Amino acid sequence: MTVKVLNSYDWEKIKKEDKEMSHKITVFRGDGIGPELVDNVLKILKAADAPLEYEIFNVGEDEWKRNGALIPEEAYASFERTKSTLKIPDYDSGWKKDSAP
Repeated sequence: MTVKVLNSYDWEKIKKEDKEMSHKITVFRGDGIGPELVDNVLKILKAADAPLEYEIFNVGEDEWKRNGALIPEEAYASFERTKSTLKIPDYDSGWKKDSAP
């Protein structure tokens, strides 16, 4: 097994490449304390200089009351594109796509 020790030039090059390679994720803000939690996680990720872009959606009971769906179709489509999501835990793991909480 060979182990390569990175010098400072290598390390700076790796950090630069990581910053240039951005990843897009879907963000579900949720209800209750969900928006506050998610917003603070996004602040932490920004402070950490995480190479991420976000597609942010409101989901949950309030969204269902407004539009008749817990998760908007656009949010599903975003998740299909990004294959990743940041969300808070839901209180009912039995939620169905168009059912009320």
